[in-house]
Amino acid sequence: MEKLTLEILLDKSKELDVYKTIEFAKSFYIESLPKVPKPFLKTTDSLNTEKDVDDFIVKAKKYVNELENYKVQNPFYLKSKEKSQEHNREVDSIIEFFIKEESGFNNIPDSSKKKVWEKASEDGSSYGFYEIFVKLESLCELF
Repeated sequence: MEKLTLEILLDKSKELDVYKTIEFAKSFYIESLPKVPKPFLKTTDSLNTEKDVDDFIVKAKKYVNELENYKVQNPFYLKSKEKSQEHNREVDSIIEFFIKEESGFNNIPDSSKKKVWEKASEDGSSYGFYEIFVKLESLCELF
């Protein structure tokens, strides 16, 4: 898959509205490998019979195998998670730059930028990038 750049996003924005451009950018997000569940050994309250002991030994051996598998696979998951988070932060940065450009944020006085961005982010972040854009655009119109 092609890596998202600001140039690609700005080019795409010529044919799409802001919402669809943000959605286009979000299509560049990547997911990490699925999380490897950590195994656990369920203990029993009593091992009264030989069958109980035999069953527990089978479960314990299975647990040991699953734990070894976990120890091998989990570092791959963690590395994948780290790489996907880093990549997705880069995509977020490009979206953020695009939002600032499209909203008129870059045209307001430098002394106001921090406060305006914080307010727009605070008010819109739980609804996503487009809502941040809408809040930011309305705040920038005051200047």
